[in-house]
Amino acid sequence: APDQPDSDLNDLVKNLGDKRFVLVLGNDFQHKNRDFAIAVWQQVLQAGEACELVLAGLHVKSSSSKQGEEELLAKHVDLRGSAHTIGHVTPASREWLLANAHAVLYPSSAEGFGFVPYEAAALGTPTTFASFGPLKEVSGVNTTPKLWTIDAFAKDLTALLSDPQAADLRIAHLQAAIAQHTWDGFARTLIDFFQHVIAMPTVFTSTVAGTAAADSALASIMSSKAYRATEKLRKVKNKFSKG
Repeated sequence: APDQPDSDLNDLVKNLGDKRFVLVLGNDFQHKNRDFAIAVWQQVLQAGEACELVLAGLHVKSSSSKQGEEELLAKHVDLRGSAHTIGHVTPASREWLLANAHAVLYPSSAEGFGFVPYEAAALGTPTTFASFGPLKEVSGVNTTPKLWTIDAFAKDLTALLSDPQAADLRIAHLQAAIAQHTWDGFARTLIDFFQHVIAMPTVFTSTVAGTAAADSALASIMSSKAYRATEKLRKVKNKFSKG
């Protein structure tokens, strides 16, 4: 990670000073639950863990949690921590934030994969996230919150902030998952899947007969965006078939 972020974080760095901070990284789509994250952070402050909160990401035009965030922050009076809302950050600044945060709070409730906790762990930072979906399946971590409650998330985040052993263990678990799930391993699994499909018998009822209607249907398929988008996959199949 860079020693210093880009100039887009000049004001933030000045305002943070030497205070530790919790990072919430991601645009404010409702499923990212940034308003929920604010409530979790406020409860962590009440537990005696002083820290700043950094909300990094764009405000989206629809399905945004902006109003909920603003309402919570307007009522915030706990002097043990302040919130800092910033917009889009450069890749270098993003990396700096992940590396310098004391912990990352990632309460997303809908993820295709969920890269942020792994990115943070690779840079030595622990993350609080829900035990569900791809993150639970791939990471193998079984100590994250199992309930979507402020109490459950605050308890986990408080542990990461107050207990170095808990923080190190969370990082180690995620780093182990990174080491296990490599691009080479994914490529081998994908090739095995292709070979399995290629070896399957043809389903004759799915073949196109030589009628005018069938010719029209075939032409429609071959001119579709989906067919063009899968051209590379068909080339891979042909390569293995010839081999």
